[in-house]
Amino acid sequence: MPSKPVNVKQVLIYLTHAQHAALLKIKDKAGTPVSESIRRAIDRYLKQMETRK
Repeated sequence: MPSKPVNVKQVLIYLTHAQHAALLKIKDKAGTPVSESIRRAIDRYLKQMETRK
């Protein structure tokens, strides 16, 4: 098992079945881990919210 990267915080989230299925499709198509897709989506959201200030 790979070691946990430095400078990260583990969190627990609940997804709907539809959200999880969509993320798995992205994983299969793009070869990107689900966790990476979630981090990228959060980064986009945070950037969008920052520009609204």
